[in-house]
Amino acid sequence: MVRKSPSSPPEATLRSLTDWLRAANVSGLIIGGVAASLLGRPRFTQDVGALILLEEDLWETFLTAGTRFGFTPRIADLAAFARKSCVFLLRHQPTGVDVDIALAGLPFEEEAIRQVKRYRIGKLTLPLPTPENLIIMKAVAHRPQDIADIRALVDANPRLDY
Repeated sequence: MVRKSPSSPPEATLRSLTDWLRAANVSGLIIGGVAASLLGRPRFTQDVGALILLEEDLWETFLTAGTRFGFTPRIADLAAFARKSCVFLLRHQPTGVDVDIALAGLPFEEEAIRQVKRYRIGKLTLPLPTPENLIIMKAVAHRPQDIADIRALVDANPRLDY
């Protein structure tokens, strides 16, 4: 039986994820619906997304460390899938929240991680992309929700660096 955390599932998942990244000394940031909600307009999201900078020879050590924070693979051969897709598909077992960790490989992604901004939400401090970098990520993904997120980010950030 999965034991539920006393805080909300997204908050507990984000806390565990940021603690894991810090403990593993891995640079990264929160992306996806969570980042869009905090930098743009609040919206419902069922999962947590992150982008990290991590060399392949460190994957196994990183993923093993993640189990101490409650993260387990959602698929059988996580490393083989990550080599093809550049994503770790995980679940935070204490909350049941799915977590997709994208592996940075493009110069833009590495730059976005270097430009991380720390945002404090209650007692939680999250590494987020700049609104401009999140807009670019959303434009590349180009799904209907991403387009809606871009509009919300533009509306919520009148001083964007176009």
